[in-house]
Amino acid sequence: MASLSALAKHSEGIVPPAGDVAAAPSLQPSRPSRRPPSVIDIVNALDPNGLTAASPPPPAAPSRPPGYSTPDKGDARARCIEYLKDVELSIQGQGGSSAMLWACRVAVWGFDLGEGDGYDVIWDHYNPTAQPPWLEHELRKKCRDANDPNFGHPRGWLLHTVRNRPTLARDPSRPVPSFGPLFSPATADSSPQPRDPLADPVTPPSSPAGAGQGEESDDAASVLGLEGVEPTDPYRLAWGFIQACHWRRSDGTSGLTLRLWGNRFAQWKAGAYVRLDDKSVRSSLQGWIESDFLRMHTRAIDQHKKNDVKRTTEKEPPRKLKATRPVVGDAFSAVEQICRIPDGLSPPCWIGAGPPPAELVACRNGLVHVPAFLAGRAGAFIPATPRFVSCVRTDFDFDANAPEPREWLRFLNDIWEGDPASVACLQEWFGYLLTPDTSHHKMLMIVGPPRAGKGTIGRVLTALIGKENCASPALGNLGDRFALADLLDKTVAVFADARLSGRADSVAITEQLLSISGEDARTVELKFKDAMTTTLRTRFVFFSNELPRFGDSSGAIVSRFVFLKLTKTFADNLDLDLLDKLLPELPGILLWAMKGWERLRTRRAFTVPASAAEMRQDADDIASPVKVWAGECCEPGAEFWESTDDLFKSWEGWCERTGRERPGTREHFVRDVLAAMPTLKRDKKSVGKLRKNGYSGIRLLSAVELDQVPL
Repeated sequence: MASLSALAKHSEGIVPPAGDVAAAPSLQPSRPSRRPPSVIDIVNALDPNGLTAASPPPPAAPSRPPGYSTPDKGDARARCIEYLKDVELSIQGQGGSSAMLWACRVAVWGFDLGEGDGYDVIWDHYNPTAQPPWLEHELRKKCRDANDPNFGHPRGWLLHTVRNRPTLARDPSRPVPSFGPLFSPATADSSPQPRDPLADPVTPPSSPAGAGQGEESDDAASVLGLEGVEPTDPYRLAWGFIQACHWRRSDGTSGLTLRLWGNRFAQWKAGAYVRLDDKSVRSSLQGWIESDFLRMHTRAIDQHKKNDVKRTTEKEPPRKLKATRPVVGDAFSAVEQICRIPDGLSPPCWIGAGPPPAELVACRNGLVHVPAFLAGRAGAFIPATPRFVSCVRTDFDFDANAPEPREWLRFLNDIWEGDPASVACLQEWFGYLLTPDTSHHKMLMIVGPPRAGKGTIGRVLTALIGKENCASPALGNLGDRFALADLLDKTVAVFADARLSGRADSVAITEQLLSISGEDARTVELKFKDAMTTTLRTRFVFFSNELPRFGDSSGAIVSRFVFLKLTKTFADNLDLDLLDKLLPELPGILLWAMKGWERLRTRRAFTVPASAAEMRQDADDIASPVKVWAGECCEPGAEFWESTDDLFKSWEGWCERTGRERPGTREHFVRDVLAAMPTLKRDKKSVGKLRKNGYSGIRLLSAVELDQVPL
């Protein structure tokens, strides 16, 4: 009999809705032998406390409940089509076989359409969304499998437990509703998992009969009636460990709560995934294997004693299996394979169907679909689910009825008095940072004197996004070897006092900022692990008393920044209790930030305050001194030509006059000039009897034009 590791290759890796058992498609459909059990069978046969034998199967459900009347086919068909819109998609490699079997059971058995009409509904309305769509003979076989009287529900049970869902379209004649009342923790369901109060209550499928019940058995082989499956089989141990320690049973969705991406594990906890190191997972796995082997040994000893009393055997007492390093290592590799998210997905993402992650805000009590919430549509609030893979969520509950954040608005009016454009820009930035969207390729720079409110803005922003979601690196260390490792799974990096010393490699730092803000893939080096290449979803926010000196002659770094300028200081009038007044308003600040997100999405650009125009020019001059020299000492024009030697001499003289200590080499100067003025063309011309290198498109101003005496 094939081992579990071989059987696992036929599994989709995701357990179907409770009550379903799906087999991998048979390679020899005409063969009359019994199908091999899949890993899904193994998981459904395991209980939370270890490996137990399932109870005897329950008696077959009646084909139809007493008093059942034949439904109207047209009504049942329409309701089935509507119900299938909420069924998880059939995606290859993500539990597609199980999802398709459940969809067929919904149509064939749940709405009592039968194999023929059920097949027509699935083929026309559900199969086109499958990835890839199923072939006709495969789909007909699924419908035959779904028409099983041993299923745990009576035929047509969905006709009596599901009603038509209300339309989500908003009446155009009605105004757009304000915030609420959509969801409030005070009115939410008291169960651990909150729900959307506007959604229809749908009865989840019942648990599989006998799952987690019955007498314990030695291993999964006896549970499923297999022969030749070793107790140390890595997939038996891996699935048993996951079932016992990393499986959610509170709803009918896929319960896998341990995921692997980026060569690191993460466990779903309180609405988001939390990173785990390999040592923690391996230690937990080894402990579970030890306890599993001990249970098996205890049962074997008891059985040996019974046999010895009956004098049916004279064998020596069985020995306990050991959780050796090879056993644990092979099981750990199997856990990695089971928990790894499908190729092509990068968190934040859905395992299956769901709203776009860039439009979701994860709160402590669930997910908020921002466009649906702002439009007042039903279903804006989504209960937390491990199918949404993300390490980001806020540290407070979402409340659609939160009051206006008056203290926060008063604070912003104080620091930007008479400058509503700066307040609007900050509101858009707060909304932009709520979601994992990085499409604007921008960074925020807030510059002002000491005690101007920069630190307060940064602390409120960190509390809004969540401390676990924010990084606080030093700007001067961003070019270090392992600096990018601190940005993994962080949506915001806050530089509380952005400064660059003369020893810092400003060019390397500028390269990192441009690449990350531009959504370019970066190779991240990890200590004691293999390097990984990924796209970091981190947005940068800078607070400083002065403009940092970035090295970028092209000016590209300046174009990535949105500048905000603070001019008013409160050094003589500090409010030591200000933060205590602002933090309780976080639910209201969240709604305020969502309005900024909506305005940014409509305008597709950040508001640019006029008060920061001079700051942008100053930042451009600091980043590219060659541009300043060219503006003061040169004149562009297609008819002009100047030798490289004369240009470099002029540059050296300008550096000496302006106090710049290191003009650099001529090669570096030429590189910077071409970056600052890309229209220049390299050209040679005869000067007297010599041929000199130079550039067309520029000339040096004379001493008279410069209105100065040459050195």
